[in-house]
Amino acid sequence: MSAYATCVERFIQSDIRNPLYDKPDMISFSAGRPDAAVFPLSDISTAFHVLFSKGELVQALQYGTTEGLGPLREKLAAVVMKEAGVVTDTENIMITTGSQQGINFSAQLFVNPGDTVICETPTYLGALNTFSVAGAQCIGIPVESDGMNIEALQQTLEKHRDAKFIYTIPDFQNPTGSYMSLKKRKQIAELAAVYGVPVIEDAPYSEIRFTEEKLPPIKSFDTSGMVIYLSTFSKTLCPGLRIGWICADTSILQKYVLLKGTSDSQSSTIDQFLAYYYLTNSDWKARVASVRQVYLKRRNTMIEAIKKYLPDTISYVVPEGGFFVWLKLPILMDDKELLNKTTAFWNVSFVPGSGFFPEKNKNNYIRLSYSNTPVDAIPEGIKRLGQALQ
Repeated sequence: MSAYATCVERFIQSDIRNPLYDKPDMISFSAGRPDAAVFPLSDISTAFHVLFSKGELVQALQYGTTEGLGPLREKLAAVVMKEAGVVTDTENIMITTGSQQGINFSAQLFVNPGDTVICETPTYLGALNTFSVAGAQCIGIPVESDGMNIEALQQTLEKHRDAKFIYTIPDFQNPTGSYMSLKKRKQIAELAAVYGVPVIEDAPYSEIRFTEEKLPPIKSFDTSGMVIYLSTFSKTLCPGLRIGWICADTSILQKYVLLKGTSDSQSSTIDQFLAYYYLTNSDWKARVASVRQVYLKRRNTMIEAIKKYLPDTISYVVPEGGFFVWLKLPILMDDKELLNKTTAFWNVSFVPGSGFFPEKNKNNYIRLSYSNTPVDAIPEGIKRLGQALQ
């Protein structure tokens, strides 16, 4: 066998794909999956019925365009993006196979081995792994409760004028749960224009908010065409459809379209039809509101249990949305050693925090997900974690 490509050496096993977390007797706070109980089965069934009754099944089973189904893209531009606060057109939307594909395409489009990428620290480990495989050198900007530290970001941009892009998750960030302030959203859009550096705005959790305040995306303040917006239906509809999208300036989006053409040619036609009919024939805004209440209850249950069962040496911030609580452990604790013990002796799992940092030796953090854990199991799981920590 000939030698593998050098990028294979940079492959990293994801800490969120460990089969140990799925053991039947394990209380898992690991994978950030949506709760299957909130999947809109009746609405999806109706979408199937409409698809059949409209006589469009043959079209749905056929190849489609690389950009994606026209009516779905139009709906995303005119309704979903407008609701989010972004004025855009169908020509600025491309359908992706989940938002992870958008992250992967961004790395392929902008990064050569050795290039600099600016991201939050900590940040989504799936993005870090993707950037690593591309050969990027990731520079982390500390995340505060209201988002990325802007002073540190500007200093980094001054020092690294050749940075390829800024990657950020402004809404209920994975893993910290931070919610970027309005001021910082505007500042990042301004910095993108001043320094001519693209911003990859990853927004999978934007609709899972527990606060009345809905802040507009960074993309809504984009006057230079430098902000590339990624989102998905995985958290609000269901992940099995694998429908995400990119919203970007037309000249940039066409490069993404070419990349997708060399990757999977197009996202599933039938899944795009189903997503379109779901948006068209259901009260999706009301449904998203009800989904928020499910996760709010989970979050509240977890925070109450943390207050009751975890030692005072543990620090955390109560998230205002999303799926995660980020715990800081005492400095001498090791996240992976703790995981080995909690899974072996207490049947509780979580994701070690070290994988979320572009830098090394950040071993005293863990991420807890409440999104897929039965609500009545959350207190017992946190109690066991507390026993392990004690």
